[in-house]
Amino acid sequence: MCGSCSHECGQKCSKIVLLEPKVVLRGPSEPLLIPQLEIGQDQGFTVSHLCSHAKGCVKSVKVANISGKHTRPSDLRFSLVKDGTRVILEEFSCPPIGSSDPMNFDFGFADDGLDQGLLSFCNAPAGPVGGGKVYKPLERLSAFKGIPVEGVWTLRILDVFRGASGVLENWKLVIEYE
Repeated sequence: MCGSCSHECGQKCSKIVLLEPKVVLRGPSEPLLIPQLEIGQDQGFTVSHLCSHAKGCVKSVKVANISGKHTRPSDLRFSLVKDGTRVILEEFSCPPIGSSDPMNFDFGFADDGLDQGLLSFCNAPAGPVGGGKVYKPLERLSAFKGIPVEGVWTLRILDVFRGASGVLENWKLVIEYE
């Protein structure tokens, strides 16, 4: 059970569902703070770890339901890391939005996702940034193909500008393996 697994930083791993030959990992169990960048820092980051105990090699990976709130989602950079392999999912290049109210975000990534990209949501006045859709990542998730499914998968969120903060409420990893 993933509940008995803990990462070296002491964080408990999140729920796991085995649907052979697919594993679905969900996290975090409670919202994680995406802290605002402090004076003197170049970047601030949040990480969320998911543990898999499935045996086999990755065929495909989909990152789904990345959701939360942030004053300026345009400040965030998302990547997925496993065993030294890092895939950049999104690096928003939107101009900052003038509101100080937290904005919802909700999106996912898959190699066969939408081509339109999240940039189309930079100035979207209604609904969460990303609209709950699945997009193509900046780098291909197929970079994980052939590596072991078992182990710690990490979603890394970088906040690259000062003056805004938020929370990561949810994310899900769907891994097909053989």
